[in-house]
Amino acid sequence: MMKDDKVVQLLEKIKNLGEIEKDMEQLIRIIKETGIDDESKFLQNFELLGKLFTQFSEQRDQIILEMAKEEYTDLKIQDNEIRKNLTKIREEKRFLPDLCHEKFVDLLNKWDKEKKEKVECSKNYLQDTIFEHLDELREEFELDFSIVDYYDRKLRVGPIITSENVPNDLRNYFFEIREAYVFGLDRSCVSLCRVLLDMSLFDKLIKNAHYLKKLNELKTQKERSEFCLKDNINFAKEFMLIDNELNGLAHQVRIQANKILHIKNKNKNSREDSTLDIIKNTIKIIERLYSQY
Repeated sequence: MMKDDKVVQLLEKIKNLGEIEKDMEQLIRIIKETGIDDESKFLQNFELLGKLFTQFSEQRDQIILEMAKEEYTDLKIQDNEIRKNLTKIREEKRFLPDLCHEKFVDLLNKWDKEKKEKVECSKNYLQDTIFEHLDELREEFELDFSIVDYYDRKLRVGPIITSENVPNDLRNYFFEIREAYVFGLDRSCVSLCRVLLDMSLFDKLIKNAHYLKKLNELKTQKERSEFCLKDNINFAKEFMLIDNELNGLAHQVRIQANKILHIKNKNKNSREDSTLDIIKNTIKIIERLYSQY
């Protein structure tokens, strides 16, 4: 089945949740209007209400599982009803059937006071669905995820070692950089390295009188914020915070990162090697930057 067909079917299922919700709303209105005078009719409607809730739960489970298995990164949705229902699922908000079920369970627990164990009504339906289908999802995950690649990358990057002089708020980035790399998220990893390098340079520059003077010469906050990584590398060299070697490495990191982030190099192995170089060079620059003080 083509992915476009799967998307269409998924959207239809999401929209159908709203239809089931409307059917339940109408049935609840009928139950309220007719009351319990006609016991046979009341039980018939109540049984139908239960079937609708089961149908709703099963449909939502299918949607959650499909969204967990497939990579739907870009869903073009025009229908407001579908948007509303999808937002509810993602934010784990209650639908009318959930509220009815919770009310019913509450009444059941109050009615049967002799029960030692109360009936539970979980409100975490996303996790419930995942746990219920964990084996199926695990198989799906193992098909898509290479354990060999994971450990190969983990060994290549190794433990990230930094000196005690590096501030904690900067050191916290290293864990995310390492995890992004071992999971093959090269662009995320490179973006974090760029940010970390820029933050480290700025942390040193902002304490430099010459840099502060340059900042004060700029009139507006907008002009001040226009300093980019390239500027900060050049300023760090100009104000002797880094030597020629680190200046060259910093610009190398910047240029390699631009190539990866702007998708000009489509060679996956080359990109992976460059990402590892960027990590190691970023660490080297930061280590040297903070070892001076």
